[in-house]
Amino acid sequence: MIFEDLHSRTILPLAFTVCGVELLPMTVGHARAIEALGLWSPTTATEVLLAAFVCSRGHRKIGLAIHSRWTRWRLRWWAWRLGRKWNYDASIVHWQAFVDYHREEPLVTFKGSGGGIGMPWLTHIRAAACKGLGYDPMTIDDAPLAQVVLDCYAFAETEGAVNVVPMSTSQASKLRQRSA
Repeated sequence: MIFEDLHSRTILPLAFTVCGVELLPMTVGHARAIEALGLWSPTTATEVLLAAFVCSRGHRKIGLAIHSRWTRWRLRWWAWRLGRKWNYDASIVHWQAFVDYHREEPLVTFKGSGGGIGMPWLTHIRAAACKGLGYDPMTIDDAPLAQVVLDCYAFAETEGAVNVVPMSTSQASKLRQRSA
């Protein structure tokens, strides 16, 4: 993804399909659930099914769905419906593309204190959005993750805390790999 796409993806995000189901655009609430369940990088068929299950429904329904006594059966039925020949490795690749797309952020350099953050990334973004940008803690989970991330970095730049480099983190990573 190129730097110029970071803004447009918040307006018209790409549609992703994992394990045969279309995923909703990732919200802060989805990201919190994925983080809590440890599903950022699933490695098994069950994990990728659960990740797709979480992101294929509204984030407010996730808690009820996860704690439902029927969820295990739903996932088994889903796996049965996909069949033994379903390529879960491809689903894991599609899931990772979905995560990378929604977690992409601009490359920044921190001013002053030497940079870095002490808290987990998502907690930091959520706290910064609520404190600095006036997002409501009760409704921030409804906001698209990519939009909140861009808002936080734009605010930090206007406050003089960071310099935003006109490059995404994935572009910077590719540049480093080519030069190595």
